[in-house]
Amino acid sequence: MVSKCFGCGQPLGITDLLKTRCSKCGFNLTQTPVSDLTGDEFGLFTQAVIRSWLLEQPVSPHPAYPLPDYPASTLYMLLDGLRLAIMKIRRTWDYLYPFPGDSFFPCSNQDSLTPAKIYVLYAAAFKGLVNWPQGFYEFLNAYRVRDGRQPSKANFSKDLGSVYMWINNHPQCRFAREAYDQYIANRYPALLRVNKPTIQNNLPDPISPPQAVRILRASEVIVERLAQMGWLTTSRELKDGKLFHFNYSNWVSEVEVAELQQKWVNGIPMADAAKVMDISEATLLRLIDAGLIEANVDKRLSCEAITGFINKLKPNTRGWFPRRHPQQPVPFDEVISRGLDPAEVMRLILAKEIRGYWFGGESRLSRLKIHYQDVEELMSNVQRIKSCDDR
Repeated sequence: MVSKCFGCGQPLGITDLLKTRCSKCGFNLTQTPVSDLTGDEFGLFTQAVIRSWLLEQPVSPHPAYPLPDYPASTLYMLLDGLRLAIMKIRRTWDYLYPFPGDSFFPCSNQDSLTPAKIYVLYAAAFKGLVNWPQGFYEFLNAYRVRDGRQPSKANFSKDLGSVYMWINNHPQCRFAREAYDQYIANRYPALLRVNKPTIQNNLPDPISPPQAVRILRASEVIVERLAQMGWLTTSRELKDGKLFHFNYSNWVSEVEVAELQQKWVNGIPMADAAKVMDISEATLLRLIDAGLIEANVDKRLSCEAITGFINKLKPNTRGWFPRRHPQQPVPFDEVISRGLDPAEVMRLILAKEIRGYWFGGESRLSRLKIHYQDVEELMSNVQRIKSCDDR
């Protein structure tokens, strides 16, 4: 529970702790006054449980402090969210676990956290997990009146927004979202009847596309592409393949988003990524090998990698081509079928050395087109090189 020298106030390093002596003033650290925690049954229990979770060891149950029956990783994620919510408190909170010091708040940044404060933070957050869901409801009740606030009678997002955003952005905490929804329904029934979205096809557990974007760490065009592919069910039929500009009146299935996130937790398999980008696996592999798209050693991609590539490519293309022009641009897949290297074609588009056409909001590389004159010139260059090699 010691982070600074009692003698001079100097922050202590690992070497100081190992030698039990301050490197600046020489103070014997074993003489530091400490708080006796031997009688703190709950606080020590929380530390033992967290240690077991981190070491992936079984947790010894405590009859007085029952925990919800969910994976340790899920419970720790929820615990950390409650801990972060507590750190947003500015002045006072009567619910706070007893703190052996004059002042606990503010503690909104890592620099202000001492070992004692970390101990208290996690113990206070842990109270929201035991005796589930009653302990969670007591935590929410207390959080609504933090800093001497008067709870809102209508806008519960101001009272509990930090807690809601955390559990809503982590599908693993689905059980907490259900408990939270029940808590809100019990306290704001009239408000829920007014604000509950109308879902046209009885979509279960709907969330807005922007929420899906945050959960998957993707982009709007990627989520729209997943809807086009039928991998995400939408609350409305897509009009011309579009989700009506992704405003908050459109919804997708939270269950399906969570399943995709879980499936892709170690990266998107190349087969899935190729389908999302609407290209062949061979073409995608060529782009990866050329260093145009990042992938891990198992050739798995992240949503960020796909989004990043699309965002790099988009500014280097044009959004239109005269429809009545006698020579139309050539689709990307047709360019490849003519024997041109897809990685070289992409490199030239990114360098703006050839003209690419890709309509706004698109993510499918099959819809990318290249100016016919540029394609003819590339083909001529290939033929010249081939002729030289034949000689």
